[in-house]
Amino acid sequence: MLYYGQDLALLDRLPAGLVFVALEPETLATRLTPWLESAPHWEKAGETPLVAPALETVCGGRAYLSKRGSVGVLLRRTGA
Repeated sequence: MLYYGQDLALLDRLPAGLVFVALEPETLATRLTPWLESAPHWEKAGETPLVAPALETVCGGRAYLSKRGSVGVLLRRTGA
């Protein structure tokens, strides 16, 4: 498990050929996609929406909670 803000290069240490990552869409766009463009050992093998963004009422309808949603990304280790 990686925590927010950890270096994605830690994935290189995993003894696996496939890794499934779940991220909010903004983090996917700002962190994972740019990292993958320069990562010599990983490529995106698939992507699927997991949870759609939503706006939910809380406190008896007096406030709103914004949920960003999440996207699942399957990464495959390459031979490079």
